[in-house]
Amino acid sequence: MFTISCAPAISPRIIIIAFASLLGVLLCNVPGVVHAELRATVRLGTGELRIWNEGTESLNLTAYQVRSPSENLKVDRWLPIAGRLDGSETGDMSFDEQEWTVIAPAMPFSPASDELVEGVVVGEGGTLASFDRIYLGGVWDVSSSRSLDVQVASDAAALASIPVVYLPTGDYNEDGVVDTIDYVGWRIQFGRTGSDLLTDGNADGVVDFADYTLWRDNLGATALPAEPALPLQVTVFSIPEPAGMRIIALLALFVGAVWRMR
Repeated sequence: MFTISCAPAISPRIIIIAFASLLGVLLCNVPGVVHAELRATVRLGTGELRIWNEGTESLNLTAYQVRSPSENLKVDRWLPIAGRLDGSETGDMSFDEQEWTVIAPAMPFSPASDELVEGVVVGEGGTLASFDRIYLGGVWDVSSSRSLDVQVASDAAALASIPVVYLPTGDYNEDGVVDTIDYVGWRIQFGRTGSDLLTDGNADGVVDFADYTLWRDNLGATALPAEPALPLQVTVFSIPEPAGMRIIALLALFVGAVWRMR
């Protein structure tokens, strides 16, 4: 199994020199195509981030990257796939039987970061069923600008940006408007506890009357548009081979993360 050592012990210059020629061949000159079936949702009240598959067929996700203009991503609230939903010792394999690797931020984690990156090195990635989601926790700072850049690699395609929608409190089915459908969902889930509960409006781990109040007070509210996005960064890779080429792609993301630490 390929592993990445702690970033502070690796010189960015050494990494760049070692892989410069190879990465130069792999980097594409054309921008990545947005995965039309995928979108990211961010809740304005809690900062919770989810990646949805809105297509009619399942997709295999192999990596993702979340970037912010400044170091305001809440690392302590991030729920990565690695060590949780993967095939690692602490993972439950509910998303992927293979082990995922956190690329950025570097260990030990700081409370905040400007990017969150993880991916799988071997295998076909985790399966995201039609109209299913991956919950990544309350990573967005609700006081910051609406300018997250979320990129996803799926089914061996290039890493590319997906739409990011900022949802009002009480929009429990995350369709962009607070309406009676959300109330029906709240009634169905009332009393449930845990994480990734769509009708847990204040993200306190339980669906209760406080979440009903949030729905009632925001009835009719609609989603807000994203603010100007980050400048595009060349992170487009063709990944025809599940293992070798994906290692290089993940290394490229790792190089960028380490270089920005200097």
